[in-house]
Amino acid sequence: MDVIAAPQKQKIDIVKGLDKEKLFHLITALVEKLGYTSIKQIGDVVTGTYSGPLSQHQHAFIYLDEKLNASEHTKVYQSSIEKFSDTHKIVTFFIFSNNVITKGFQVDIKSLLPKFTIDFLGRDDLIPLIDKHLLDFWKHDDVQLLEYERTYCDSIHGDSDLKKLQIFNEKYDKLLKIFIEPNYYHFFEDKNTGTPIRKKVGMEQLCSNSKPLILSGSAGTGKTTSLKKIGEHLISLNKSTDKRKSLPVFLSITELFEANYDLKTLIKKKLSSFFDEGFDYFANYSMTVLVDTIDELEEANQNTILSQLEKLYKNKGVNFIIASRNHEKLYSSPILKEADNFSIEKFNNDQIKRFISNFFQNEQSRADALLDALKDNRILEKLPITPLTLSLISILYEENNLEIPATITDIYDNFNAVLLGKAIVSSRLEFIDSSFRERILSLYGLAILERKEHTPMDKNEFFDYFVAYYKDKTIPIRKGNIEDVLEYLINNTGILLVKDGKYIQFSHDSFMEYYGAIELFKHQRNKENLLVENFFDINWQNASFFYAGKSRDMSDFLIRIITKVQTSSKVNEFFMGVMGLGYLMQSLYQTDNKIRKQGVDMAVNINIQAHEALMKISSDEDALFKNYKLPILLLMNVFYFYENFNSITLKEPLNLSFTDFYNQYQHLNDTSSGYKSLKLALTLNSKRINESSQLEKLIFESNLTHDPSLVMLADLALEMSKTENYKELKKAVKKDYHKLSEPLKRLTDIPAGKLRFTNYDTIRSERRYIVITEGKTDARILEHAFMVLTSGNVPYWEIKAAGEENAGVKQLAKIIQNGSVILSKDQKLIGLFDRDSGGLEEFRRLKNFDDLENHTLRKLQNQEVYALCLPAIADRENYIQEKQVFNFLEIEHYFSDELLNKHNKLKKTSIENVYEIIGNKNSFANEVLKIQEPAVFTNFVELFKIIDKITGIEVNYSTE
Repeated sequence: MDVIAAPQKQKIDIVKGLDKEKLFHLITALVEKLGYTSIKQIGDVVTGTYSGPLSQHQHAFIYLDEKLNASEHTKVYQSSIEKFSDTHKIVTFFIFSNNVITKGFQVDIKSLLPKFTIDFLGRDDLIPLIDKHLLDFWKHDDVQLLEYERTYCDSIHGDSDLKKLQIFNEKYDKLLKIFIEPNYYHFFEDKNTGTPIRKKVGMEQLCSNSKPLILSGSAGTGKTTSLKKIGEHLISLNKSTDKRKSLPVFLSITELFEANYDLKTLIKKKLSSFFDEGFDYFANYSMTVLVDTIDELEEANQNTILSQLEKLYKNKGVNFIIASRNHEKLYSSPILKEADNFSIEKFNNDQIKRFISNFFQNEQSRADALLDALKDNRILEKLPITPLTLSLISILYEENNLEIPATITDIYDNFNAVLLGKAIVSSRLEFIDSSFRERILSLYGLAILERKEHTPMDKNEFFDYFVAYYKDKTIPIRKGNIEDVLEYLINNTGILLVKDGKYIQFSHDSFMEYYGAIELFKHQRNKENLLVENFFDINWQNASFFYAGKSRDMSDFLIRIITKVQTSSKVNEFFMGVMGLGYLMQSLYQTDNKIRKQGVDMAVNINIQAHEALMKISSDEDALFKNYKLPILLLMNVFYFYENFNSITLKEPLNLSFTDFYNQYQHLNDTSSGYKSLKLALTLNSKRINESSQLEKLIFESNLTHDPSLVMLADLALEMSKTENYKELKKAVKKDYHKLSEPLKRLTDIPAGKLRFTNYDTIRSERRYIVITEGKTDARILEHAFMVLTSGNVPYWEIKAAGEENAGVKQLAKIIQNGSVILSKDQKLIGLFDRDSGGLEEFRRLKNFDDLENHTLRKLQNQEVYALCLPAIADRENYIQEKQVFNFLEIEHYFSDELLNKHNKLKKTSIENVYEIIGNKNSFANEVLKIQEPAVFTNFVELFKIIDKITGIEVNYSTE
């Protein structure tokens, strides 16, 4: 409680203005501060026992009721002192007054009482004593209230849920003193329009509210602290006020329980030691009762408290504020129907920053590092950010200096201990073991995870589920039944809530994920496969982080997840796979780094598949970012990986992976390997990991600066990250810029989609199967057809164009003829030829190829290189002609004549019902890419099934 010293004249006026009762309270308080004991007031005299070094002495403080200097008054005091001394055997007297005691009076009284020790406490003597022992007195002159205020303010930080944690120790006492004012909102209805209004307010509005008030907020948002701070603020307003002074009284749930919910008795107990017996607090002060979260009480006990509060409010003028997690339940009380409703909301970014800066005082770099970790790892989305969770995060960050994702399970373990470790305040349930409470929540968490779309159970289903589960089990409670326990958990933990008056829902998805993971880890390991199979579902994925964090060393589990991620075939699965592996391997920071390196390799590869998918999307006419340039798409992809793998816990596996990709790049000198190496090097070079040698090696010792795509990407990435070595690296990257002026211009001028299947589209993931077409439009159409027929799956094969449409067939034949040179181990190459004159000519001229299917499929001897001529389809049987020159079947003929005629693509030939494809093929491909109906692409299934037969991969195609 801050005190500002009052000017001397003001102090004189304050002391002079004291009435007799307040003066006696002042003297009594000073006597106590001076070390006296057994203090009593007898008439106009205060007595006390003073303990000296060897003995104890009785002293008396006698009141001088006015400014006296006349001799007759001196004789009155002589008589009073002598009589009091005879009765109480006291010879040492202090005469006190709030006025000046004149020298004449002092000399006279001492001369009349030579056998007594007489001293004087006049106005000018009292002021320095007050300055020394009762500095708060200058706030106001109510000494008894001052003592209560001081005790109240000192107790604010005493009790805290944090103190119950095993990780808490004295060095974290600073957390108890950090108070960042939350965001308070007032909900009310506009009287004129009936419109609901939500208005942001501050502490002052809460304190000045004349009506009863409900302060609601979820667990850990700071309701209890806010209540106590409201009391402190009310106390601060007592200074020099002409109104009745405020008297805040904070009542905890435990105190209410111990007082058998008798409010008057409890209030008296809390105040009686500060005020005179018989003192009427209600009449003398403006009392505000601050009631901590009564959600934890049974409904009957809640009603008892509310009924008493209503009587105090109406009969005694006592205002009150109630904290609640579930304020809707309280509105059954008549008094609360006229109460104002305020809520506390989770911290915003500014409040988070101020909280962490206060925790890491004089360590701004650590505060900044933690803030960066929270933002970069999207923890603000994954956790309910409240003062309680921030406190836990700060403690754990200081304890082990690890990134937050690596310790997210520890955060929740402690959060769980706080929320489930509270005392039971229920007469129906004397005791519920915290492990039993946790088991119910974990069972429910897993049950909801397993439900379609994770929909919560309604209340009846919720009760039936647990009644059935515990039907033949002994439940560890002394009183009550399972239904009572369930009701208690819904109403009292803040973890579950009733939504729409019907559904039992977790108050935050992270609770469902955490408790579901606990159930799997502790009780149902046989269901671990659910985490693997559902890894691309965000809730299951988050649960896997909690699950992994319980052990931190789970090699088999990680290998199974890596295998699952390898099956990614949709755009969202690529992104989910990268994010999931990044966070999971941070949780598994004690797992073998060689296995975690496999996870990094897999993430790098599917991250590139995500880039390929974005390239495909960007080439669509209706794409959201069709005008994005290639370097920007590459940068987006790099930073997505960077954000999910930028952790000190991943330093070693990132380094191992970089070494492999760098060596591959040095050997092959291909853009894809360079891109992978650069992505890893940029992540290692982050401010958090601070490992710059890999990026320096890549820039100074490889051919990266000769590759336009990589040069531009490195330049952009360095500009955005700006690490310590930024300037030196930038200079090296740009040293050969002038030599790359033409390709760099194309990269910056031409949208990425238009560079697809050109020499600039060189960044590819590692795939076992490669399909090469004659031209770019064939590749675009085939890729799109596959995705439509498989509900959005990206082809499992890589597709490339051999060249431009006219010259492409000869280039394709050349690539296929020498295909074994470009293949790595276990790869297969398939060249796709049109069944037209040019395609058949090149297909038939291939040397050392064996026929597998006449006129359709050939294979290079002893090599996994195949030549595939467009298979005939039922709709186009008449296109198969004996003479090569009369064959016209191209990819576009797989579409119906109706669609082709719509776009003017058909031209009659000399053969009846055989048409040649004419016009701009790229424009037609653009139109095809807008079509999402599988039936349109039915004829492509025949072609895809031949490719699947070559690869040995089974794919389900849907034409409906």
